[in-house]
Amino acid sequence: MGVQDDFTKTSASESVYQLIRRRIVQGVYQPGGALKEADLAKGIGCSRTPIREALRRLESDGLVDILPNKGARVADWVGADPDQIFLLRANLEGFAARRAAVSISALEISGLAELAEKMEKVESSGSQLRFEEIAGLNYEFHGGVFEAAGDKRLASIISCIIEVGSMMHTFRSYSKAEVDRSFRHHRELIDAFESRDADWAESVIRCHIYAARVSATKGQARKLYSVVETFTDEN
Repeated sequence: MGVQDDFTKTSASESVYQLIRRRIVQGVYQPGGALKEADLAKGIGCSRTPIREALRRLESDGLVDILPNKGARVADWVGADPDQIFLLRANLEGFAARRAAVSISALEISGLAELAEKMEKVESSGSQLRFEEIAGLNYEFHGGVFEAAGDKRLASIISCIIEVGSMMHTFRSYSKAEVDRSFRHHRELIDAFESRDADWAESVIRCHIYAARVSATKGQARKLYSVVETFTDEN
């Protein structure tokens, strides 16, 4: 096998890994759902080898469980402690924002500003909030902050924690006012980066994440109220 063959194989494996990962985070593959190698290979259009490699990597990421004699399934985080997850995010992302404020380039700041503008345009383009599209851009925005911090290991750890939060569908629980507040936090974070103010940047990102926790709690309460109201109407 030549160098080009090795490169092609690696590229295919990485593409499959990223695709399955994205579908898990976006909720296409539901928590607890089976991930059968044959079905995935057929649906994606590849052999089972890159599927198997991707599932092993996703298990290491904490997004997939591989059970003996049962195969792989999407990790179920229903029993996870949201407070612990958000506390971890606040501490780690606060540290990343502090580092980024010192090292971020003008080009990276411009990239974050473009993502912030895209999110705002998506939100204002119709009456229905397009959560998947906004969530994808939001993930890119936070990823840009981690990259600007200049620590790949830290970025990898935080990304996994954020993806767990995404799997819990916290973003879908936001009201329009809460989405707008989130966007304002993004803009303020960019201002902090432009000012090279590490304390300000850390404060903004911590506030941003704690506010997300409150929104998630309110969203769960709204959902429960809706279920109870529907049950009452039917009876």
